[in-house]
Amino acid sequence: MFHVLACYFLVDILNYDIQGIGLASIITNLLMLALIISYSRNVPEIKDAIQKSGVQHQITSQGLYDYFLLGAPCAIMVALEWWAY
Repeated sequence: MFHVLACYFLVDILNYDIQGIGLASIITNLLMLALIISYSRNVPEIKDAIQKSGVQHQITSQGLYDYFLLGAPCAIMVALEWWAY
């Protein structure tokens, strides 16, 4: 929803045309990054998985399972985002 409003504001109101679309995409992606970082710092399960993934952590089946639990939805969202364009 934010992206639509940012595009409207930058393209129609400020008359940035095609550059406004690119700028709205950059702003939207930075906002999503900030929200993901703040969310991952507040959810205990994700915080534990991030702390486990340090250099000393050995790769185990449980570690890979945690990695895929975090990685699969992210990969699907990136694929859907690229497919939408």
